[in-house]
Amino acid sequence: MFKLSRGEELTALIAAGLVGVVAVVVCFSRGDRPKTMEIPLNKSREITVEGEKRKTRGKIFVHISGEVLRKGVLELSAGSRMEDAIKPAGATEHADLDALNLAVPLVDGERIVVPSKKSPGRRPGVSPWATSGIKVNVNLASQQELESLPGIGRTLASRIIEFRKTRKFQKVDDLLEVRGIGPSTLEKIRAFVCVK
Repeated sequence: MFKLSRGEELTALIAAGLVGVVAVVVCFSRGDRPKTMEIPLNKSREITVEGEKRKTRGKIFVHISGEVLRKGVLELSAGSRMEDAIKPAGATEHADLDALNLAVPLVDGERIVVPSKKSPGRRPGVSPWATSGIKVNVNLASQQELESLPGIGRTLASRIIEFRKTRKFQKVDDLLEVRGIGPSTLEKIRAFVCVK
């Protein structure tokens, strides 16, 4: 039996370790490595795109009341407009459709109130909020409700809705932070709006 010195034992251990490493490298290079499952990156994109398609093909629910024959909740296709809600509900003979923007896109959960031509104090060109005494909560109002305010058209109504997605209005004067609303526009609507 050979008696190895400490240096020779250490050399033998290093050599054995190197042989083991070489064996592992050879196995992997020959394709004997364990199989791993690869998930293609575009799969997640496909799911997202599919989800978007489903969303655009989905349904929305709106509550319609006022001068219509069938009041209540309507189920409509996503992307529907005001006119699409009024047709199935059926406007009464007293419905003031000129007071509404029939082309405005609707959103899920929106409330539509079709005004009457017979409303007391109703004058052409005057917002229904001016005679009703109801104040519009700018934190919750729909596109249609915002558009009915004096001096607020489709663009400014959309900007108000975009603004409140990131920050809630704390006071009426915060509307000045919405691009396009200046002191004169704010004064036109101040009596008809509130924040809650």
